[in-house]
Amino acid sequence: MNPLQTAGERVLKALGKHSALLMEMYLNKGVLETHENEKQLAKLASLNVVWNPPETDIFRLRKSFRDAIELAIRPERNRQLDANLGSAYEELLTLISHYHSRKKHCDYEGEESALEEINELVYSITESLQVSVNTLWQKINAEFGFARTVQEKLQENELAMKRVTSILDGLDVFDYKELAVRCGASGGLRGLLLQRMYKSTSSAHADLLVAQGRLTELMGRFRERQLQTRKINALLKYVDDNPSFEFMDYTEVSNIPRLLNVAQSSAIEPHVDVHNDFDLPFLSNLVAEMVASHGRTAKEVISRESGTIEEPITKKVTYKESLEEKLIDGFFCYALDNAGTNISAVVYHKSSEMEVELEYWLNGVICKYQALEGPDAQYFNLELSTIPNIHFSANTFITDVKLCVS
Repeated sequence: MNPLQTAGERVLKALGKHSALLMEMYLNKGVLETHENEKQLAKLASLNVVWNPPETDIFRLRKSFRDAIELAIRPERNRQLDANLGSAYEELLTLISHYHSRKKHCDYEGEESALEEINELVYSITESLQVSVNTLWQKINAEFGFARTVQEKLQENELAMKRVTSILDGLDVFDYKELAVRCGASGGLRGLLLQRMYKSTSSAHADLLVAQGRLTELMGRFRERQLQTRKINALLKYVDDNPSFEFMDYTEVSNIPRLLNVAQSSAIEPHVDVHNDFDLPFLSNLVAEMVASHGRTAKEVISRESGTIEEPITKKVTYKESLEEKLIDGFFCYALDNAGTNISAVVYHKSSEMEVELEYWLNGVICKYQALEGPDAQYFNLELSTIPNIHFSANTFITDVKLCVS
């Protein structure tokens, strides 16, 4: 039998045989050496599963085995975030160089081996990111339930924020443009790096940004809870120092202290149901007593007896014609007096010495002509004098408007 296989089976059998001791060591972060477990610990230490810190009788799990257990069960106490992405990226570039070098020298076996190593490294990176993100969300959703005090929750929150920032910085190291150049025309490499790994890192990056926002929100919530706890502790200390102090009946106080007024309001905000026919007479009378914003009472609109809403009387509005419109009407009358002649709006504008600007004057004449309806529109013809725009071929400038009676 292969010696390597024999050694591996010996380690796995030892792990299965001493599983209870190993889990006790994992949960308690160490086990004290006694006469009952002395031989078991010696066996595990010879297999490099546990180690004994100097000058102590406590045996602890090695980090590799602790990480393996945490990866397998993913408990709430798992607080490890692998952020060593920079070195993984450098190792990835090195393996890509090995792959191309072996491919260039027609070393097909070495090429296949290098591709397999790249595949294993990519799997390790993506799996590590997924475990880190899942672990982080477990802590966030539980609001760091393993921490006993608010201060410990704040410390765990700060630690998680630092590690999230570290992972995000590590993800920024991955330059996929450089990887695309290094992959070249190799379909295997492009599938691994530019599809599989890119999809995983992008998803992890988005999840970490959301988690970062949730951690900031939790930080504020813990700070507020810590402030309330300190206020209550200060109040209790004051009561202990002053035995004669008596609490007042806060139910009879109009302004309850904010520290004690933490309950949400149980009363629902009222709204008027205007679709209820039973309340219509009452609402009609209520509106009738109100004064409208324009100065007259609503009694002129709402009838008290019938409860029906009458149509309000519309007032006549006198329209005051502007000076510009008077001048335009005068221009059309002048064209009627000189029927058969093209009357230039520019010439009329200059001869009348009006204060209206020429551009607005021409625009007003055109708008007046387009607003004519029925027989009035048949009496007049409008001719536009234009020049092309040197910058935009589709645009023209109107230089004059000529009006004549047909």
